[in-house]
Amino acid sequence: MQETEEQKYLFICQSKSCLKRGSSHVRKELKQQLKENKMHKRVRVVNTKCMDACKCGPNLVYGNKLYQEVGGKDIDSIIRACQ
Repeated sequence: MQETEEQKYLFICQSKSCLKRGSSHVRKELKQQLKENKMHKRVRVVNTKCMDACKCGPNLVYGNKLYQEVGGKDIDSIIRACQ
């Protein structure tokens, strides 16, 4: 997938280790915040398989940055990065 100026992508791991560490909650929160900020049409949350950083999950990639141990405290800064 190629990122354009209009469409951006957040890739979030949904493999076993990250799910155990709360990635489904992070995904749900991201989607909710994107919708509340009216960004849900230009920022897409994409589920991925393992990112080979299981001990540091939940893992999320935006642009060229890997976010590790992502939790509720990180949602606002990730949303701001997408603007």
